[in-house]
Amino acid sequence: MTEVMVKGLQRTIDECNECLSLGNLIGAEETQRFIVDTYSNIIPNLTSSLSNYSGMGLYNDNFVVDWLGDMKVLKKKLEFFLDTEGGFSVNPKVTGKSGNGIIINNTTGIHGSGNSTNSNINNNTVNNTIDIKAELSKVREKIEADEMLDDDSKEEINAKLNEIESVIVEDPTNNEKWKKLKNVVNWVTTKGYKIGEMILPILTKAMFPKQQ
Repeated sequence: MTEVMVKGLQRTIDECNECLSLGNLIGAEETQRFIVDTYSNIIPNLTSSLSNYSGMGLYNDNFVVDWLGDMKVLKKKLEFFLDTEGGFSVNPKVTGKSGNGIIINNTTGIHGSGNSTNSNINNNTVNNTIDIKAELSKVREKIEADEMLDDDSKEEINAKLNEIESVIVEDPTNNEKWKKLKNVVNWVTTKGYKIGEMILPILTKAMFPKQQ
């Protein structure tokens, strides 16, 4: 990811934070349109979970777009894309279907094959695994205590958490992690802000652990 793109993403995230802190509905609407126009061809499922793209306005004359709620969702997706250094992108040339081909961007995202000779890598891997397991445990507790979620939803979420845990226990290479977890990434992007806020940070740590 280029320095220009990083600065652009951070500037847009800052604009999201400003809109949210001020409760600025007009600013949130303008910023959402900019984000969608700018990043929809780069970030998979960018508009999923946005009230503005739910189509509810077609069936409910009293429907009001939740601009600030949408802003929270978009902010999380931008932060995930920035944290992973553009580790995934939309590439229509791969599948021939515009906007549907999600691939690893080896030039801007994942670096190396996971075979580093750094003597600290084993300790880092162990520490990262412990940290992620602790976070998974906390998320499971939150899910279980959430009275707004029905049993089927809790079972679905826990199944995805189990997928993440099984991958970090195996400790495969970065490319293998992506192959195993890309369906979880796609699933999270179709969920709302609350689920994304809990799971996206864990996915980031699982797929792109910081090597010291």
